[in-house]
Amino acid sequence: MGKTFKFLVLFSLSVILFSCNNDDSLYEIVPTIQYTLTYDANGATSGSAPEAIAVDEGRRITLDNGAGLTRTNHTFEGWNTVADGLGTDYAAGESYTLSSNITLYAKWVEMQSSSNNMKITVGTRTFTATFISNNTVTEFKKMLPMTINMSDVNSNEKYYVLPNSLPTAAQRYPTINNGDIMLWGTNGLVLFYETFSSGHSYTPIGKVNNPDGLKSALSVSTVMVTFELE
Repeated sequence: MGKTFKFLVLFSLSVILFSCNNDDSLYEIVPTIQYTLTYDANGATSGSAPEAIAVDEGRRITLDNGAGLTRTNHTFEGWNTVADGLGTDYAAGESYTLSSNITLYAKWVEMQSSSNNMKITVGTRTFTATFISNNTVTEFKKMLPMTINMSDVNSNEKYYVLPNSLPTAAQRYPTINNGDIMLWGTNGLVLFYETFSSGHSYTPIGKVNNPDGLKSALSVSTVMVTFELE
């Protein structure tokens, strides 16, 4: 009786093991979930966004440090979930676990320039100018550097319509001087190359320090002029 029982037990175990070894469902491989992290340089003027990477679910990674990315008049402040920087911030080099596909945008913060000088280039000629201190200049500096095609007006000024309006603090000027840089209205950039009686109202931006030769440089009807912080 004991031998018969042992045989039955061993036989039953053999059947169970055989069944298990032939049940493919017990060895089904569950696929690994992967998510993709994509970087966006978001207006960088030099450098390229890091390559996108695929990461297994639950695996922690270190975010790129943004080395090599630059943007004129801006500083790199890490990554953000939206291009305008108003989403969720992630620090460069921060440890992060992906839970879905995501794009991280370089976050740029505009620099506030402390420079009170500007360089003006007309062809091969270079002039320097000193800014007035006002809100108009604060916003104007944010537009620099820029190269624009200025048109002649009244044979005494070069004029250009800026793409954006600036704050104004207009005042009446009985005399305009050679080298004055003014704002006409809210978006008219004016560079004067003659001294004359006026009486019109402008918002002052600055004045060319060395106006000798400015007239000859600006004498053609239209001219390319570059304005940049010095």
